[in-house]
Amino acid sequence: MSTLFEQIIKRNKNLPAEPGCYLMKDRQGKIFYIGKAINLKKRIKSYFTGQDTRTFVKWLKHILADIEIIVVRNETEALILERNLIKKHNPRFNILLKDDKNFILLRLDAPSTLEKSPKHLRFPKLEIVRKSKKDKARYFGPYPNASKLRETLHLINKNFQLRTCSDKIIDNRTRPCIQYQIGRCSAPCVLNVPNYDEEMQNVVYLLLGKTNLIAKRLEQDMWKASQNEQFELASKIRNQLDAIRTSLTNQAASIAEKNSNQDIFALSRQGSLLEIVQLHIRLGQITKTDHFSFDNQEFPSDELLLSFLNQLYDETDDEQLPETILTSLELKEESHLLINTLSERKNKKIRLHTPKQGKLSALVNIAQKNADAALIERIKNLEHKQASLNSLQQLLKLNFSP
Repeated sequence: MSTLFEQIIKRNKNLPAEPGCYLMKDRQGKIFYIGKAINLKKRIKSYFTGQDTRTFVKWLKHILADIEIIVVRNETEALILERNLIKKHNPRFNILLKDDKNFILLRLDAPSTLEKSPKHLRFPKLEIVRKSKKDKARYFGPYPNASKLRETLHLINKNFQLRTCSDKIIDNRTRPCIQYQIGRCSAPCVLNVPNYDEEMQNVVYLLLGKTNLIAKRLEQDMWKASQNEQFELASKIRNQLDAIRTSLTNQAASIAEKNSNQDIFALSRQGSLLEIVQLHIRLGQITKTDHFSFDNQEFPSDELLLSFLNQLYDETDDEQLPETILTSLELKEESHLLINTLSERKNKKIRLHTPKQGKLSALVNIAQKNADAALIERIKNLEHKQASLNSLQQLLKLNFSP
């Protein structure tokens, strides 16, 4: 009598050679992995070939009980369907970016130009949100590290003085609050602030990584203020410039092409532990690095990275899409579907590349070093935690580790 695994292999020989998605289920009927394919028959067959020595294939024999397929009309539909199915079912072995508690965005509402509009509409604030909405606001991110994002927000509030109070407070306030007194708000609630829109634009440039444009703009404003003997204003602008220049000198030396906008991704892995690092290059400068940590990842690294990119860019504003995406490992042929979709959104051709030498390769190496270091630190933390639990078990004379 054939095993359950052998029955699955036999049944799947008759799969259609069409694009679609496949849902792997365990013996309880629960979906544990969702994938997409240009050719369902070819992709699913690859999991069962005897020559495939990848670790996850041997592991499948112990958990896989059924495979459900959904056939679609074309490759793009398969890409979209995979993303929607992952969001709906939350399979344990898929990259689940949206469910990460650190997955946050910055939101800046579009200002109203009508003088009789409520103050909260005329003077928008920059705020942290968990989800984007289909409105006229601008969203920046996603950001995986909440503490670093709050540091960025603190820097912006200190140097560009956008309001931080709630909509209800700004509409009903009669005098400036303590934020104005300590120089962290321009008090648009009660004072005339004619340059609020200009400060908002500077904040947008900063969040988009266009720091050179801000610096040039602020230098002109500082010179103009000095010429008009507005020395207090000139001093304020100088402090803004210093903050921006400090952020530039603290980053790695620029080895990217001038004016290039690139996202670099590197993956580091040990067993089921996975670390992905995203390096942001804007106008040829390294602007920030984001870290993403995942557990219980049993499937091939290239599949996981492609799924990660699909979800990450689904939540990224069109204006923030890079011109080039560099990865530390080559992705499957289905990656062109994602690139075509992103290119349509940006209205400009986006390139995906895995460089082997030159400056681009050096950028990938920087991202890879960050990913490796993050994984090593994570493993050490887990080992320290386990050692503490073992000590507690001995101290309390338990039969099992807590």
